[in-house]
Amino acid sequence: MFSYLQMRLMFKSYIICADKKQKW
Repeated sequence: MFSYLQMRLMFKSYIICADKKQKW
C-alpha cells in the first residue's frame, strides 16, 4: 500500500529534481 511517508518522500525528491532542472 502507498504510505503517507513514501508520498512525502517522493514529493520532496520531485521538488528537488524540478528545482535543479530549472533555476527560478
